[in-house]
Order: sequence, then C-alpha cells, then structure tokens
Amino acid sequence: MAFPTLFPYGKGDPTNRARQHGITLNEAFKHLMKFAERLADGKFEWRFASHPRFPYWALNMKQRHQLLSQANVYLRQHPADANMTMEELKQMVNSMSANQMMNRLQCYVSKVQGTNQYWYQRLQELLALIEQKGCPTFFFTFSAADMHWPDLQRLLQNDEGASRSERAQAVIDNPHLTDWFFMQRLQEFVRHWLNGILDAEWHWYRFEYQARGSIHCHGCAKLKNDPDIRKLRTKACVAFLESETTKYEMSPDDFEFLCGDLIRQGEDAEKLLIQYVDWLVTTFNEELPDENWSVPDPHPSAVRATTVDNHDNDYHRLVNTVERHTRCSPAYCLKQKRVDLLAECRFGFPKPLQEETELSRELVVSKNTKSVESELHTKRNDQRLNSHNRVMLENWWANVDLQVIVDEKACARYMAKYAAKGEPRSKSASEILKLSVSSLQNDDQVSSTFKKAMIQVAGDRDMAAQETAHMLLSLPLVGCTFSFVTISLDNSRKANIDAENEGDEVLKKSQLQEYAERTKLKSRYTGLSQLNLMQYVSQYTKVRGELTKRANPYIVRTFPKISANPAGPDFGKYCKYQLIKFKPWEGQPSNAWNNEDESDQMFINAYEFFLMTDEFAEENVFRYSDERDRVHDAQCGQTFENDPSDNQDDDDESEVDPDEEEEDDDWMLLCRINQDYGEAGNQMPDNEAVDWFETVRAVPRDLLRGSPGWIYSQRKEAEEHGQQFREDDQQCVIDPDTLNEKQRLAYNIITSQNGDNAEPVYMIVCGTAGTGKTYLISATKQVLATQCVVTATTGIAAFSINGQTLHSAAQLPIREYRDLQGDSLQRLQLRLEGKRFLIIDEMSMIGHKMLSWLDNRLRAGTGKQDIPFGGMSVILVGDFGQLPPVGDKPMYVSGNGTVVSDHGHSLYLMFESVIILDQVMRQAGEDPEAIAFRALLMRMRNGEVTGEDWKLLLEHSTTNVPMDQFTDAIRLYFDKKSVAEYNYEKLLQLGQPVAKIQAKHSGHGASAATSDEAGGLDAVLFLSTKAEVMLTCNLWAEVGLNAEVGLQWLIWHYRADLVCREYGSTKPANSSI
Repeated sequence: MAFPTLFPYGKGDPTNRARQHGITLNEAFKHLMKFAERLADGKFEWRFASHPRFPYWALNMKQRHQLLSQANVYLRQHPADANMTMEELKQMVNSMSANQMMNRLQCYVSKVQGTNQYWYQRLQELLALIEQKGCPTFFFTFSAADMHWPDLQRLLQNDEGASRSERAQAVIDNPHLTDWFFMQRLQEFVRHWLNGILDAEWHWYRFEYQARGSIHCHGCAKLKNDPDIRKLRTKACVAFLESETTKYEMSPDDFEFLCGDLIRQGEDAEKLLIQYVDWLVTTFNEELPDENWSVPDPHPSAVRATTVDNHDNDYHRLVNTVERHTRCSPAYCLKQKRVDLLAECRFGFPKPLQEETELSRELVVSKNTKSVESELHTKRNDQRLNSHNRVMLENWWANVDLQVIVDEKACARYMAKYAAKGEPRSKSASEILKLSVSSLQNDDQVSSTFKKAMIQVAGDRDMAAQETAHMLLSLPLVGCTFSFVTISLDNSRKANIDAENEGDEVLKKSQLQEYAERTKLKSRYTGLSQLNLMQYVSQYTKVRGELTKRANPYIVRTFPKISANPAGPDFGKYCKYQLIKFKPWEGQPSNAWNNEDESDQMFINAYEFFLMTDEFAEENVFRYSDERDRVHDAQCGQTFENDPSDNQDDDDESEVDPDEEEEDDDWMLLCRINQDYGEAGNQMPDNEAVDWFETVRAVPRDLLRGSPGWIYSQRKEAEEHGQQFREDDQQCVIDPDTLNEKQRLAYNIITSQNGDNAEPVYMIVCGTAGTGKTYLISATKQVLATQCVVTATTGIAAFSINGQTLHSAAQLPIREYRDLQGDSLQRLQLRLEGKRFLIIDEMSMIGHKMLSWLDNRLRAGTGKQDIPFGGMSVILVGDFGQLPPVGDKPMYVSGNGTVVSDHGHSLYLMFESVIILDQVMRQAGEDPEAIAFRALLMRMRNGEVTGEDWKLLLEHSTTNVPMDQFTDAIRLYFDKKSVAEYNYEKLLQLGQPVAKIQAKHSGHGASAATSDEAGGLDAVLFLSTKAEVMLTCNLWAEVGLNAEVGLQWLIWHYRADLVCREYGSTKPANSSI
C-alpha cells in the first residue's frame, strides 16, 4: 500500500476489485474523500481529504484512467486509425491529416473534466445557448470569503472566537469542505437571487480557482425583463451616426423632416437603456471612506444575517471592505504593455468619475465606411469601486462583480476571457503526436501511441487543493438552466458499447435518422411532421426505444461547424446545413432542397427561397434577419462580418457517448478495444529462416486448388444426399414412459397435433439446467421425424441436440433484414417442404427482431403468407434466465413503437401454452462443493445472491487459487485484449515458428471495419503448428464445426491463406479439415 498511514490495516484500497459490491474507481475516491472519523475531542478528521499528497495521487490516477478509457473508446470507434501499421502512422503524422486526427482525439479528451478540451466544449455550448436564446443581460462574478463566513467556519469546527491563523489553517486542512460549501452556497444564491428576485430567463456559470487556490465563479444571465439593451444601444448609435453625418449637409428643416423621428427614437432608446442599467448596477459609494478608514471588526463578511439590525450600515461596510480595488501590484493586476510604457491596472482602476450614467459614442471614419464606437459609463463617485448589484452584495457577503452587456463585442470578449479559458485547440497538438510516434519502433503498437498522445494532449498543470477535491468529489464545474445535446448533420450513426454485452459494439441510429423517420413511429404526440430538426431534438428523445417528450427543452449543438461568411468557399455547404436544421423534412435530408442536383449555388438559392417565402422560417430560424442579409450579400457578391461563434474546428467531432461506459469499472473500460497484443508484439520470433513452402510442396495440386471451398462443397453434398451426420442419432431410442410428468405433458400436447388438419401449437418449455429439456426434444423429434426442424440459437446448442442453427435453417440475416428472392427463396422453400414443427432451443437469445424476421421467413418458405409462422407449430425451449438477445429486446418485453419490435412482441403473446420443467434429472457431482456451487448458480439466475455466495466465489478467484494448477486449462476473459495477449504468450511457449497472417481487404471501408463488423474476423491472425485453435463461428454446426477446439497440425504457405487443423479425436472423418 502506497499510503500506510491512511490504510493501516490494508483495507479500503480503492483499486481493489474483489468487493462484494462492485464500485467504480471514481466512486471509491469519492467515498474516501468523504470519509471522516470522530476524534477524542469530539471533532471530525478527514484523513484522506486532508492528506498533503493522497488527493493529488488519486486525481492523477483517476484522470489517467479516464484518458486511457477515452483512448480505447476512440480506437473502438475509429477502426481505420486503430488498424494502421506503425509505418502508416509515421507517414500520416507528416501529412495534413495529422491535424484532423488530433482534432478527433481532442474531442475524446473533452470528456475528461477540467481539461482544456473540456472547457472548449463548454464554450461551444455557451455559444449555442446564446445563439438560440439571445445575448445575456449581464456578466457576474462571485468570490469567496472563506476565512470569514461564519457558517463555513462552523462547518470547519472553529469557534466564533478563533484567530485569523486558526481560521486560515482550517481552510487549508479542509479544502473539500470549503469547496463544497461555496458550491452549495452559490447554487442556492442563484436560485433565490437570480431566478427569484431578478427573474432570470436563463443563466450559465463556471467555477474557477484563483492563484491562491480559492474557488470563485464567473457567469452570465439573461433577465426576462431585459428590454434588449443591445438593440437599444444600436438604435442610439444609428441615430448618432445619422446626426453626425447628415446634419451639416442639409438645412435644419430638412434634417428634422428626414431624420427627426430617427433621432428621437435614438434618444428614447438611450434613456431607456440608462434607466435599466441604473436599476441593475451601481458604482456609487454612499459613504466614501476617508484616509483613516480601516477594516471594521468584526469583518463585515463574518457577520451573521440574524444579527444585522441596520441594512444600510451593513451594506456600506461591505462596499468599503470587499468592493473597492484599493491596491494595485505587479503580482496581481499591474501589467506593462510595452517597455516604454508605465504598468497599468488590467482592471482599469482607478476609473474616472462620472456624474450621471451615459452612453459615450465616437464617430470612426475609415477608408470606405463610417461607424460608431460606444462605451457605457455608469454613475461613479469612487474611482476604486467595483460595479455591483446591491441586493447581490448585501446577501452574498463577499466580493462580487456585475457588468451589463451593451454590445455583442463585449459578450465575445467575456467568453474568450472566461468561458473559453484554457484554449483547447493546442498549437502543438500535431507536434505531440509526432513526438509520440518518433519514440516508437516499427514493431510497437499503434494503440500505445494514441494513448500516450491523448494523455499529453490533455496536458499537466498545477492544481490547488480545493480544485483537486472538487474533481475527486465529481462536483459540477458548470451550471446552466438548460441541458445540451449534440447532433451530427452528416447522418453518421452513433457508436457505443452495449452495456449489457461487454465488448460488443453496436451502431445506434443517429438523431438525424430518428428525425427522418419520426412520422413512422407509433406515438402519442401529434404535430411531429411540422417540427424542424432543431425543434425535434430539443423537445424529444428516445427512452428505452420509446419517443418521449423532454421535461425541459434542450439546447442543440450541431456539427460540422461551417463558416457563415457569404464570400467564403464553404457558404454553399453552410446553406445546406441550415436547410437540414431549420426546414421540416422527412425521409432523406435531400428532401429539404426538393432533391435537386446538389451544388453550392443550388443550396444558396434553396436557402434563400426558404427564407423569403416560408413564414415558418421567419418564426423559427435563429437570427432570421441576419441570415436573410447573409444570403442576400452572397447573391450580390458582398462580404458579411462573421458571426463571433463561427468556428470550423468542430468538423472532426464525432457523435459519440463515451460517458456511457462510466457505469462500468474504469479498468474494465481500458480493455474495450479491438484485438491488441500489447507488448507481446515486440516478442515476435524471427521467422525469416522459415521455409513456409516446405509443407505445401507435398500437397497434391488438386487438393490444394480445392481447399478454399472444401467445406462448402462437402456441406452441399451432404445436404443433397440427406447424409446422416452423427451415427448415434439413429441409435438413441427414447421410451416416452421414461419422461416425467411435465415432460410427458409437453410431449403429449405436441404430438397430439401431428395430424394433417391439426391447429398449430405455440408452446414455451421452460427449465433450468438439468431438467431434461434436451431429453424431451429428442423424444419429441423421434415421433415427429421428418416433419420436424430442430434448431438452436447457438452452434454449440444446435450440435448438442443434433440440429442446426436457427439462422441457418431459416436463412436469417445477422444485421439487416431483406426478403429472399430467386435461388435463396427456392432453397428455403425446399428445406421447409413437408415440415410442420419448428423446435428452437436456447430461446432466451431470441428478441423482437429475430422473432419478427422468423415469422416473415416461415411465411415465405411455406407460401402461407396470411398465417403466423406460415402455419408451422413453434416450440420454444430454454430458460429466460440465461443469455438475453444481443442488440435486441427480449421477447417478453413490450415493443418500443417500431413496426418490427411491436410485431415481434405480438407474436410472443401468441404462445399461450407454457410448461415449466422443475425436476432436476441430471446429477453432475454430489460432493458438498458441487452442490453449493449449483445452488449459487440458481440464486445468481434469480438475482438473489447472498454474502456467502460472494465469499465462495472469492475463494476461487485468481488471487486465492494457485494458477500453476491451470496451466493447460482453457481460460475465459472479460475482454478481447487479455484474450489476445494470453493466446500470443501461449504461441510463443510452443517454440514453433509463428505465422503472422494479415487479412486482404477488398471493398470500400473493409480496412476500417472492426472484427465485430467482419463477422469475428481480425485484420491480423497469429498461427503456429501444435497450437490449439477454437472455431468462433458456425462453419458447419451439424458436424460440430462451431465452437470446437482442435490441434493445428499443418500450415500450407500462410501467405496463401491456407492452414490445416484437426478438430477433435472422436469426430468422423468428414469433420476434420
């Protein structure tokens, strides 16, 4: 243990996985930070949070785990990058595509809280919020008075009479409490002051840490009573510009006639603006301090609210104590812009005095244009006083600041200074990748390069104790009225790890696809067809497959982000995406421009037509007047000032949700990548001297030529001749009298429907392991004979019942369903000719889609299109407590509203005959350990695991069992990475030459496909003679070529992709290849 004083008994290790209740590393650290012990004096001590080093170690470990996790998710979702060779990667880093790759990497880094990339994403959210909800009314800042707030000091267990040094030490010793208290105080204050008294429409804020490590908050808010002061300022400036440029060019009467109304509108706008600003903020000190003034005792921030009897006096004391910038120093605010200039306060103090609030304006004349620059000066009698709101200050009892936003440029400056602090688009990002690559050898792993680069891109920086505690407690760094959702406008599907099936990658429909198909869903909501994409995504979401209206609308972020400059080269693409976002369409995005031939000019024309002729556009396109002006200027060949939110660096963002893995342990996430051989790849034996042609020379030419299609030809021949695959199939005769009561009941129901005019039977036979399900299938099949098709959902199960896989028997697809035609349909019809019963084992793996597809196939195969399952009786056998369907919902769960899902569930409801086999017939081990283990398995199946069960499993974990007893045992791992590393290690131990077989990629996108997408095939395969090999797909389930293990005894020139293995020593001759 690295911290013996913190873990004196070796218990509580946050990295220990052998827990009765599994927890994530993140939750373990949160628990330790909150862990406290009561001392003899009655006070509490937080040993972990107060330790001088543990929080920093814990945060470093947490962030490294998160970054490595994101690196693995990146490799999973970008197989083209993951499958690159080191030589290809070295070539790539010296090309223009290196920056694109780094942009993609940084998108994943942004999921880690506190990184520069994380803050960049928060900036993009704030920009989207302002675009959709309007410019904020003001900026605000809250600072902490952590050494004075009485409630905080009471929480820190200090008496009211504690000295300054005691209060300071308490803050230092308890950074987690100080940080948490500020956050809770701020959240409550925002709720009562901002949302209550000021009635804000929305707010956004972020926590930040000063140089001394103390927390403070920056934010902005828009009030509901905001008279649109940016528009008021614009009116005042337009009137000023008109007055300054035309009043000397015409007579007073003409000026009054032409410009009088405009000037008066400007004056009214200025008055309203000043009146609103004076209501909201103040820089007027009602009790100016004299030169003998000193800080009151007690400090105004240390006063309890219940003891204040004169609020005016309390306010004046606060103003002069915490709101005056009384001292400028080079260490804090004095900055020297040039060597020949004096240092100036970066906050602009001392500020000039101002008798009344005014909007100063100045005419700016450039070469071709005239414009107005304006600045708001509030009423001021104190050169050192911060701008603030009185109610805000006298209830916060610490330093605050409030600045009214009168123009868009001020808003942009604020976002650049505070919201975007820590610019993530690092100029050295590509250099980081180059450095990571340059230190590696050609036989190193590409994946390790990405992981190193991602950690370095995130960067290291000094962090104070309070910020460290904030991160370890997983407290929010940002607060906002709205939540955010990000969508891709390029129709990319969303890749994620299926939480129920570790390691299985599934592709979910993108929100763009869901929008396109919104009217096809059965939904209780009306008017969906009238919504544009932004409205639909903002208001609706899918919850467990069902369309649900959000409790509160979301702010929608879109990518890619394209420049809105009408003179730019991408303005046509910008118009295309605007049509996709704001014009309602269905089916395909091209319907938004009436499927016209695509070109930049066509997109501009279509967008202009939409803006000028559709009333929907005026009401629903963000910044409608600006958009109309942009298109007009583009058609006229003029330029238009870029929107401050324009940014083209988002093009490489991916519609991913790496946070979905947070439910699992961090160390488990680290392994969820494509097959990776880690450091084992460096041990590749030197095979240069191996003559791979030696064995192939002895192989007859006709056998060599026919080997690639040998299995197919043998299987086809066996099917055509009705060949019996297993000799024991004819020898096993079952007497029905040997069936127990419930087996016989099921047997009688099924066989009684064997007549020509009998109605179809839809039956479910449930039973746990050993209850005689296979025995019942064999007995039933013996009677039904050729009228019966026996199948199972897996190859192993199919072989054990002498059947075939359901996918093979019904020609079911793996991913996308299509109707059979031509020869494929004819083969299915021949296979089902004369068949009246279908038995399916391992029914738990059948979901809505598979059952629906099966129904369609049987109707087509029997020619009875109007009868469920084509009129065949269907008997489902198995245990619903076993493996559920992959990427689908179990049959017994209600449909999600789609046609296929609802159809599948309705078919399940037809199975009204249910037989439950509850008598265990198979006795496998009667010793106490075997009995206890079987009982444990049954409790696990039913979700009734006990503490004793956990202890029993722990006794047999790898830490408590000598692993040398299992040297030759087959091992099961929870991730592909461990499987690959162990298999490669075993190959090397054989001492035989190892053939590295690389796949030949053919077809668009083949090189970028994952092993899951390629049906389990990996891009690289390592083989060696004398190695045991397991088949991972059903080559020929009827003869055992499914998950069989065999010995590889011959390699025929591996560059020709020919290998020879023998599976099983007891199989018939036709089962070895």
